[in-house]
Amino acid sequence: MRWDYTSPDRQVLISDGKLFSMYFEKLHQMIVTPAEKLKNDLTYSFFIGHSKLMDDFYVLTPDPDIGGNREGMNVIKLVPKIPHAQIENIHLWVTGDSLIRRITLLDHFGTETVLSFSDIKIDPLKDLDEKAIRKIFSFTPPENTEIIEQ
Repeated sequence: MRWDYTSPDRQVLISDGKLFSMYFEKLHQMIVTPAEKLKNDLTYSFFIGHSKLMDDFYVLTPDPDIGGNREGMNVIKLVPKIPHAQIENIHLWVTGDSLIRRITLLDHFGTETVLSFSDIKIDPLKDLDEKAIRKIFSFTPPENTEIIEQ
């Protein structure tokens, strides 16, 4: 998994299944932790597709202010079955061909994080050789980055 954020601040989140690294440009820090330590973390499992949604979440109709069908997409609300310290609920905007185009995460303080996806490519790695794949899933932070290993 690799996610590159450009705004509001540059971040790179990358996992090869063994390590999970989070680079925060603004803080000049990169946190590296074994992926094994995160296997039971609901947020991490959600984003890497480690578990089935129905196992970890109640699937509900969206909140009224979210709307049910936007731009031809269906919207569902996910509420953790076991209360989670960081996530109160998640709304997913899903296309007819099951692509997630938008995710809204709401925490317990009312802070909403919106992730919008565009230029989605299905299975873009299938025709790449191992060297090209390793290049995609590696990241070297700039000099003077504090590396924090957990």
